[in-house]
Amino acid sequence: MFKNILLPVDGSEYGVSQLRHALDFAAIYGGKITLLHVVDIKIVEGPLLRDLTFLSEAVTDFEYHNEIKNSLEEKGNLILQKLSAICEEAGAVFETKLIPGIISNTIAENARTADLVIMGKRGENASFGSSAFLGSVAEASTRLSNKPVMLVDETYKKLEKVLFAYDGTQSANKALQLLAQLVIESKYDLSVVTVSDDDVDGKAILDEAVSYLETYNIKPVQLLKSGDVVNTIILTAEEAACDAIMMGAYGHSAIHQMLLGSTTTLLVRAAKLPVILYR
Repeated sequence: MFKNILLPVDGSEYGVSQLRHALDFAAIYGGKITLLHVVDIKIVEGPLLRDLTFLSEAVTDFEYHNEIKNSLEEKGNLILQKLSAICEEAGAVFETKLIPGIISNTIAENARTADLVIMGKRGENASFGSSAFLGSVAEASTRLSNKPVMLVDETYKKLEKVLFAYDGTQSANKALQLLAQLVIESKYDLSVVTVSDDDVDGKAILDEAVSYLETYNIKPVQLLKSGDVVNTIILTAEEAACDAIMMGAYGHSAIHQMLLGSTTTLLVRAAKLPVILYR
């Protein structure tokens, strides 16, 4: 199922964690890993670079452009070399790509031929901001991609137990289909949670997911909870000792085609474990 795994990497501390997860999936599915580094053309060709040319009359805009471009490409190649060495040691099938472009757009374009995208929750500038926020590239790339996206933390832990958060939305139903295939192949222990302040409605929604999974001979732990959705899902994952949370990328928002659902974004930011999202 996950035969083609895309890893956008930027030199942050998340890169090795991304790769370790990718190697696990590649081992299960006999898949290929694509290590992608995007050279940000907004830096190479943006207004900051043009402004720098005014610092010295002796240096031309062309020289600045080439110097910055070469420096970023060299950095990208070093990042790819480091991660390639890990792939080679693991005996994985992989390729590397160094592409200039707008980062989130380029990731989404390359995701078209991938089955799974694995990204760090934050990028290489994470230390300059609050850890409470999801990285702008991760959020934009997830919004633009029509493939499953796994957002991971800096610390790698092998996935064995997954919590699926089901709310009955269209994206949750799509994720449910992916989940069934994933559990069959990977043999993960599975719990399904529905958060609702109405027990009757909540149980009806939960039963939808359980009934679907049972057709695949999957019998998950069933959890019906009430309270704040984000906090309840995260607490449930902790109590069940789960290694990842999986869910649809959107809630019931009328502007879901433009933005990630607010619940999704808040949960990814707050969770201390990987989150797998599917549109």
